[in-house]
Amino acid sequence: MSQPILKEAWEHYHAADHLLNVTYPLIKDPKLLLGIITTINNTLSCALNYFIQSNYEAPLLLKLHLLQNQKISLPKDSLSLIHTINDLLQHHEKSPVEFSRNNKMIICTKEYYLHTLSKEDIKELLKKTKETLNYLETLI
Repeated sequence: MSQPILKEAWEHYHAADHLLNVTYPLIKDPKLLLGIITTINNTLSCALNYFIQSNYEAPLLLKLHLLQNQKISLPKDSLSLIHTINDLLQHHEKSPVEFSRNNKMIICTKEYYLHTLSKEDIKELLKKTKETLNYLETLI
């Protein structure tokens, strides 16, 4: 089996972990949290690429659908993580207004619905990402 894609997923995971635990405390700019979300997205995308045997750029939810077509199921926490990351990135892309307040990143939709991101939120997402990667490794 081709291990480089899963290795790449772990490299993205470690980069996100480093950004959160080393870079963020030094810079203290909540905008960095959005970059960490993107890195987590890259982590999950690389991991799913391994199982769908593809290396093309596609939305995370499409890759999840292709994975499920292969009768590979993920735990509920992993599915929830993928949907959360996808939703956050979509809200970020479509958001007319984003700002930081009290060490949190606030994403505002056109309907004035607010999404907040804090360091603790990202820590939880990283924890779930690690659990997902460990689960996917057991399927190899």
